[in-house]
Amino acid sequence: MTRAEKSRDDPVYQQDFGLYKVYRSTDPAFSDIKTITDAFGNALLWEPIVQFDYADGLTGAHPIAIGETGAHYDMGSDTGLRHSYIDTTCRKRKNLFLCRCLCG
Repeated sequence: MTRAEKSRDDPVYQQDFGLYKVYRSTDPAFSDIKTITDAFGNALLWEPIVQFDYADGLTGAHPIAIGETGAHYDMGSDTGLRHSYIDTTCRKRKNLFLCRCLCG
């Protein structure tokens, strides 16, 4: 278990780590993967290529929307955590930018 996975949220001191999301883009600003829209069709969130979450029963859309957008955060699907990922869809001679995000 990594240090980030052990982190606690003050002041309630509950574990706040939930999942990893991996993003891949051909644009250094990641604008080409911002494809998840709100209820009004506005691009709001990046689309991950993969995510790994705790097998803790917290799955699907979070019950509370993100602001007034109508979009809901994806809490995962109980895949279990993995600490490595091999992207088999990369193509040679193409600049790619990767980002791994830790989500609570």
